[in-house]
Formats: sequence, C-alpha cells, structure tokens
Amino acid sequence: QKPSKLEIKPLSPEEQAEREKKDRKHAAERLENMGMLIVRDDEGEPIGLRVVQPNQNIRQGLRELEELTTLQQLNLTGAGLTDHDLAFLKKFTRLEELILSNNRITDKGLSNLEGITSLGILYLDQTGVTEEGLSTVAKLSGLEALNLNQLPIGDRGVAKLNDLARLNHLELTHTKITDEGVKQLAAHHP
Repeated sequence: QKPSKLEIKPLSPEEQAEREKKDRKHAAERLENMGMLIVRDDEGEPIGLRVVQPNQNIRQGLRELEELTTLQQLNLTGAGLTDHDLAFLKKFTRLEELILSNNRITDKGLSNLEGITSLGILYLDQTGVTEEGLSTVAKLSGLEALNLNQLPIGDRGVAKLNDLARLNHLELTHTKITDEGVKQLAAHHP
C-alpha cells in the first residue's frame, strides 16, 4: 500500500491574522508572568509594555517581546539591555514611545532604531550613548520629545539635532552643554 501524500494547505489571510493574534496574546501572558505590565486596547491587543521590576527574566523575555509588534509604547527602563539585545526593535514599526533609560546600550545599538518613523518620544538617559550616536537620533524625524540627561554630550552633539523640526521637548540635565549650545539649539527650535 502506497502512503498518502502529505498535503500542506496555506492559511487564508484571515486565518493567518487570527493565528498572529493568538500568538501575541500568549506572548503577552508570558511577559506578564515575568513581571512586565502589558497595556491593551479595547480589543485586547497589546499596545504598551512596561518593565515593572527589572530582573534577569527580562532578557529571556525578548523572544516573546518580538511577537508584540503591535506595541506603540515600550518602557524598558533598567532592563539591563545591551546593543545586541536591541535588534528586536526593527520589527516595531508602530512604536511611538520608547524608553531605554538606564540600560547598557551605546551608539552602536541605536542603529536598530533607524526606520521606526512613528517614534515620537525617546528616552536615552543614563545609557552609554555619546555625541556620535546623536547622528542616528537626528534621523528620527518624527521625534517630539527626547531625554538625554546624564550623557557625555556637549554643544557639538546637540547641534546634530537642529534639523528635528518636530522636537519640542528636550531634557539635557547633567550634560556638557554650554549656554552657547543652548542658545544655538533654541534658535533652531523656537
């Protein structure tokens, strides 16, 4: 007797969308069990994530986080992330707010933000980002708010932000910016 052929039938677009929705739901549940807060829209879709209690499980949760491409807000403050860990961000094309405060990221990791045109709020305070990294930040044309507190940046670095036309909130405490640098920045952002 000849074995029957295995028939593989592709999923319809509706079936694929439903499968992806279930995958996002399960990933969100696993992340909640790791101590993360998930914000959902009226239909139950995950749209926001916040690290509540940083711990070693967060880096393990990056795999689940990759499933939540519907996120609009992502707060990973103090999650212990490195440049390598940020590769998952390339999938987050709907991201509007990204908080990476107090992580071990550098200029190199910022390349993962290129292409996230929806990004309006970015916090990079207390990271290893330098003036060189601000060249990448300057490409994020939709930025309206930027936190660069406690970074080793000066007048030359903030000058790279002059072309960010929508930027209306910039935090620069404990940096190397001089009064002249502030004047130059104010001239470009009245």
